[in-house]
Amino acid sequence: MNQRPCRAALTRGNAVLARRLAKDIRAAPKWPSGTFNCPSDDGAGARLYFQRSGSTLADLADVQLSGCRGVDAPGRSARWMTERLLHDLSPIEPAPWRPR
Repeated sequence: MNQRPCRAALTRGNAVLARRLAKDIRAAPKWPSGTFNCPSDDGAGARLYFQRSGSTLADLADVQLSGCRGVDAPGRSARWMTERLLHDLSPIEPAPWRPR
């Protein structure tokens, strides 16, 4: 979609932010069945890892920040991105990343 190279950045949040993001994802509407056309999808996204203190296991959620803007997590129903989730991601967004 553009001539810019793909970038990856690692940022970390705290337990309070992780609980808020997990709650946002669980509260988001489930993705309906069917075929969708997602214009303006430039592949921008965030991969979130949720790890409990003292555990070596982590839960994963992939958040698509363009196009149809959905959330996928292995073994769980896909969900729509919500404005609340987008807002709550802002404390860990790397500069100059601005998905809005």
